[in-house]
Amino acid sequence: IPELSGHSIEKWQVHGGKEIPNVAAPSGITFEEGDVFALECFASTGTGNISRSPYCYIYEYNLSADRVPFRGKITRKVMGWIGNKKKTLPFSSRELRQEFRTGQFAIRELTNTGKLYQHYVLREQKGVYVSQYEHTFLVTAKGIEQLT
Repeated sequence: IPELSGHSIEKWQVHGGKEIPNVAAPSGITFEEGDVFALECFASTGTGNISRSPYCYIYEYNLSADRVPFRGKITRKVMGWIGNKKKTLPFSSRELRQEFRTGQFAIRELTNTGKLYQHYVLREQKGVYVSQYEHTFLVTAKGIEQLT
């Protein structure tokens, strides 16, 4: 699936600035000692063309969003939970519901104001199979060390 790729991982950033293409293509990427990468392989029995579904279950705090005051008490509590527990790491709506019964209202306010990125479920054409496999590795002076 050419639109998806592996990526570097940085402190509090699952998706760092360097990408590893899933198909043969010049990328200009350089691997430096100490870099950590997630090598994500995606395969499909279909065409490999993906689209965004209307479903979203994964969210991530947007550091670059403007500062916005929140009216809802639950929204302020959810923002505190994100700041203390997740920082900029992705989290699921299920995880949020375990902490806050009415957290979906806060999610709506936070996404509407741009404070949260939404990671939508991706889909291929109907009736095909898509798989993902991921390994995380550290670049060392001697090569790579597989972490997962």
